[in-house]
Amino acid sequence: MNTFLKQPAEVLDYTFNLDKWMATGDTVQSATATSTPIGLTTTVTNGTTTSPSVWASGGADGKLYKVTLTVATTDGRIKEFEMNLQVAER
Repeated sequence: MNTFLKQPAEVLDYTFNLDKWMATGDTVQSATATSTPIGLTTTVTNGTTTSPSVWASGGADGKLYKVTLTVATTDGRIKEFEMNLQVAER
C-alpha cells in the first residue's frame, strides 16, 4: 500500500487510475472515500470516471490515516482501493 505525506493545513488530491482494473464495457457508477482513524476529511471528485480523485484535508500532526476509495460499477463490481496518508508538520 502506498504512503503519501501531507501537512495538516494542506488540501491535496490523490487520483486513482482504474483503467487497468475496469472490464471492457463496464463503467464507474459511484465512488466514495473514507478514512480511519477519524480526523481526516475526504471527498471524491470525478466519481463516475475511470480516474476518481480523493481530496484530503485536515488530519492531526503525527497521525497515519488509511484512506479507502470504494468504487461500484454498472456491472455490479465493488472494489476497494487503499492508501496511507501520513500527516506531519514539516
